[in-house]
Amino acid sequence: MIPKVRESNFGQTLGERSQVNNQYEIGPSDLIHRAIYAGSKSALYNQYDFKTKKNVIDHDEYIGYYHYINGFIDIDSYIQQVIGDDKKKFKKDIILSYCSWNIFGKTDYKIKFVLHPNGEIERMIMRETNMEELKVSQILRSLYYVDNPQHQLTGTVNFPIFRNKLELKDVLKLLVKYVSKGYETGKNQYENKLIDSILKLCKSKELSQFVYNETSFEYLRIKLLKNINPIEYLKSVQKISTPSNFSISNGLILLDQVKFLIKNNKFNLALEVSKMTVLIQPLDFETWYYLVISYILNSNFRMAISVINQIPVKLNDESSLPNDLFINTLLSRMNESEPISEKTFNDTFPSANTTMKKWHNYFIFNPYPRHPIIGYLHQSPLFNSSKEQIASVSQSLKNYPYFNEGQYGKLYNLLTFFIALYGWDQLIKLKEKELSNCEVWLDQLFFKIYQDLKICITNGKDKKRSALEWNLIGNLSYQVKFNLKESVNSLITSVLGSEFDYFGIVKLLEIYNDLILEDPGDLNYLILKLNNISNVNLNLDLDFILLHLMILISWELRWYNYVSKSLIINIIHKLIIKYDAIYLITRFKIIFENNKGKIFDKSDTIFEHIETLVNEIDEIYT
Repeated sequence: MIPKVRESNFGQTLGERSQVNNQYEIGPSDLIHRAIYAGSKSALYNQYDFKTKKNVIDHDEYIGYYHYINGFIDIDSYIQQVIGDDKKKFKKDIILSYCSWNIFGKTDYKIKFVLHPNGEIERMIMRETNMEELKVSQILRSLYYVDNPQHQLTGTVNFPIFRNKLELKDVLKLLVKYVSKGYETGKNQYENKLIDSILKLCKSKELSQFVYNETSFEYLRIKLLKNINPIEYLKSVQKISTPSNFSISNGLILLDQVKFLIKNNKFNLALEVSKMTVLIQPLDFETWYYLVISYILNSNFRMAISVINQIPVKLNDESSLPNDLFINTLLSRMNESEPISEKTFNDTFPSANTTMKKWHNYFIFNPYPRHPIIGYLHQSPLFNSSKEQIASVSQSLKNYPYFNEGQYGKLYNLLTFFIALYGWDQLIKLKEKELSNCEVWLDQLFFKIYQDLKICITNGKDKKRSALEWNLIGNLSYQVKFNLKESVNSLITSVLGSEFDYFGIVKLLEIYNDLILEDPGDLNYLILKLNNISNVNLNLDLDFILLHLMILISWELRWYNYVSKSLIINIIHKLIIKYDAIYLITRFKIIFENNKGKIFDKSDTIFEHIETLVNEIDEIYT
């Protein structure tokens, strides 16, 4: 099944695409646009209810439908699927356009398909491109967008780029071939989406060794050594740790070593290396950020507060969200009893209804969640709630920004980490003593955290709350690092008290991945470790996690995400290592059977999908 999003104005998406292509590092997702002649007197043309108060103006009585694609497809076969039964319904040409952005050639590859009333299909390449470059571009977009739903557009279908280890090695080999052009996908030849994608895929020693043997790019080889041979990695880094070898690439390698040393409890050495990275790149935010963390981990709080005040900050660095035509219309209709009608929803986002039948009834009785949680709607659970649900939330929680990207989010995380280890009162006294000239942004950040702590303390006293309020309290408490156990309990209350709580489930899975399965680089995990808390009881038992993994995966499948995000893959991968694939599949099966007739329908195929996914992860990464 594929989405069929209708344009408010014919040709809108094609026009929008021509304006934004050059604004993306990796380009927008591939576009499929379908133009159908409806006729001015037809019900299809006149009775469309998902629109703003402005009149819908279609060109020459044509209607435009569109959706987006990430991943690999056979375009000719796919077009046949998109056409479906349309060739039997319409008396004039149906025109389909396929657009795919080549990052390296800076061109939009375009194919036009014309379906004539007699059933014949005419295929015309409107703009040529280098097909290998295009394939690399598609790989990078697939890997990026699946983990960044806030930058996805409504109507996106995510297809796999590999299904086994052999196919993954082919993907890696192709990416390695373009390492010299990586600068076209990011800031420079070292910091870019291409390098990030290679490292993201190399989850095992075997895959890291494979890429190490394929590439001669020294920067990449050194970074891969961490997975292959940590001792050799440290020796390689040691060779460049002298002033005569200072360069941007070596500075980035040393910064990577700082993270490695922190994960391995070498805090003293991490501080010394971190000082070198600041000397090499004095204007780089990341080097200063990790210098502050290193000072905190070494309990040198006086230097930590002093260095925070010197961080080169660019607070407006958050990447802008995409202009989503569907979401724009949806937001303008939020005061309607049904922002999108059930019929229009089912026509726009058809479902195979086999993975989990839960979603069928869920959307019938809940009109406000009839959309994917992406783009602007990915910022807060408030954007996905009814007026009645929002009315139950206290004003202080309504004003809380749920989603923070960029340097501001990192600085917030850093300062709350500092407060959690040193204490609010002590840090305020230290600030007043050491910072006679405190930067304005830092003063504002202290005040923001003070307000957030106050909200957590005030709202935590009232136990009679809606599920939405528990979600907001739990997320804010965890973000501000206020009472870990209560934060998790608030989120669990929200998840158990809701028919479906996307934000609560994702946050609990992130916490489980970071704290229970142990991510040594996570600041919340470091707080536990430094306070000698080795066994915190968070009520996140394995069955609870596996059940909500299944629910989240089924939600992703309902919205055409046929590729699992990294959070899901990482948790399953870690659990396979901790137990084994057979044990994990058995536990999933037991949970599925125990919840038949409750959460799951007996005809649901979610378990079969989970079984395939676990086996694929086991084969590819272990």
